[in-house]
Amino acid sequence: MKCGAGSAGFSVRRRPQPPRFCRRSSRAWLVIAVACASLAADVARAQVTATGSYGKKTDYEQVVRQALAEYDAQHYSQARALFEQAHLLAPSARTLRGLGVTAFALNRFTQARTELQAALIDARSPLTSEQQNEVNAALAWMQANLGTLQLRLTPGNAFATVDELPVPVGLCLFEPGAHTLRVSAPNFVSHAEDIVIERAKVLELNVELAPSPQAAAATSVAVAPSSSPAPAVAGATEVDRPESSSVFRSWWFWTITGVVIGAAAVTVVALTHEPDARSLPAGIRVTTH
Repeated sequence: MKCGAGSAGFSVRRRPQPPRFCRRSSRAWLVIAVACASLAADVARAQVTATGSYGKKTDYEQVVRQALAEYDAQHYSQARALFEQAHLLAPSARTLRGLGVTAFALNRFTQARTELQAALIDARSPLTSEQQNEVNAALAWMQANLGTLQLRLTPGNAFATVDELPVPVGLCLFEPGAHTLRVSAPNFVSHAEDIVIERAKVLELNVELAPSPQAAAATSVAVAPSSSPAPAVAGATEVDRPESSSVFRSWWFWTITGVVIGAAAVTVVALTHEPDARSLPAGIRVTTH
């Protein structure tokens, strides 16, 4: 069948285009169709140059054939899973290109851009000049026809989805139009809003989640000063001490002690203090010498 009639003038053998892709853009499907046809054409060369042992080569060949069959059947998720398996067996620029093509078909444009860019610079089974032109054309189409969301989230462990699909923090590509953004994090109030992505423009969003009421209450209780009286110093109180447990509770002990201390104080004063001579009888002088 003719692909992109009137624009390129070439044909590729493949099944009818998915209606959803055709509604999106005939140019977009043209780019991806050319890339996928070229991918199928160079499978044999990739098998020779990207595999080592015979068993590994056989596995790689089988996986790539299955991936292409699933892609032709418009089973893009299955095709991507198989291309991922092929990339594990023999990673190369060719398998990265297959991953980028399937990511594009699944509307994972950010992932598609990353993988197609990686395919351009990977030295393992590098792309031909024609394949590089195809990848560059796909990247240029995404740059001109998609919009960009630059997302920043607080707290750092927040999780975001757009149209129920996970999205990373940073720059993400989306089709122009209305989308639904949802952000959540443990112990924080979830956030949801409708956003509009414009073609070839960047929408910057800073989403800061508010702590959930339960988490806020727990935090305030943890930091609030205590209003309870200070605990008593450990040890026995007067009530706790038995009457007969010590002589220090006896009146006679303190009486005797007072007398002894008083006498000792008089003696010390008499021995250490030199009193005024006029207060003593004539001829008596007390000194420390």
